[in-house]
Amino acid sequence: MELPAATPPASSAALGAPTAAPEEPPRAAAHVAAQLTVDKAILIGKWPEGVAVVGDTAWVAESGNRRVARVDLKRGVVTAHVAVGRLPVQVVASPAGVVYTLTHTDQTVWAIDGQTARARALARLPDSPADMVVADGALWVLLWSKGSSTDSSVVRIDPATGGQRRSPALGRDAFALAVGHGRIWVAHGNGDVSVVDQTSLEPRDDLHIGDLHRRIAAGPGAVFTDVRSGVVRLDPVSGRATHEVALGELVSVLRQMGDEVVAVGQSGRTWLLDPENLTLRAILAAPEGVRSPHAAMRYGETLLLTEFDDAGAAGEADGRLLILRSSPR
Repeated sequence: MELPAATPPASSAALGAPTAAPEEPPRAAAHVAAQLTVDKAILIGKWPEGVAVVGDTAWVAESGNRRVARVDLKRGVVTAHVAVGRLPVQVVASPAGVVYTLTHTDQTVWAIDGQTARARALARLPDSPADMVVADGALWVLLWSKGSSTDSSVVRIDPATGGQRRSPALGRDAFALAVGHGRIWVAHGNGDVSVVDQTSLEPRDDLHIGDLHRRIAAGPGAVFTDVRSGVVRLDPVSGRATHEVALGELVSVLRQMGDEVVAVGQSGRTWLLDPENLTLRAILAAPEGVRSPHAAMRYGETLLLTEFDDAGAAGEADGRLLILRSSPR
């Protein structure tokens, strides 16, 4: 069955002027193209969140245990726990295989040797961290001012020395950042996207792309952010919103993986989108038992998903790293 394509928004503006909110797009078809099934369910420690993959190894932040788990994906077992600081949430890996984790309470970036699993504190941050990515030979961390979302900034960290440079203030309610196309893109809860020059760290503009943004991703040809329980594609040169698709569910994870944009909803339902126009390629139903997805990463033909129940007392339980496969229905 051919799935419906997303439609371009009715109005947009070039970088340098506010962007009008696109008209409400058509909703994604209710048809479920495939079913995600659990290939392996690997018990991780308390509150597994960020995940990164190096070869056949996954590194998972156990934010409730002050450590990062090393997982052998072929065998489906945890092989080591690496102690870091308090509340590690994000985990990213460089092309060279160095793993970095961000401890929010301690405001510290840790570097973990992918071969020996030895960890060292790389950089102490000047403010409260909210998000981190690795791109173009550097680490980029989104900061909140004095632990409050009333203002934000971005700091660039040299992974060799731990040296830092910080941008000017970028505004309130900043939740996520992405790096690509010579710019840093910061998603704000008020519907703005801040655009920062990657070299100078000077703000270039603020784009208004509609409603609440909590996720943002940069791919080779575009930038993507969540809006109105859906996804918007931004042209990285003009800053215009070119396409939008409504998914009918808040997005927990948004990434470009290979030649697909992957959006994971709060229920674990997953949408595979064409990065050129957000055409729906597949809608994958979540397997039973998925609680609250936190991070996703592709591993070969499978999808890795961290999940745990973060509601009430049940949130004290250990979570899982799921290795998921899709099968037609």
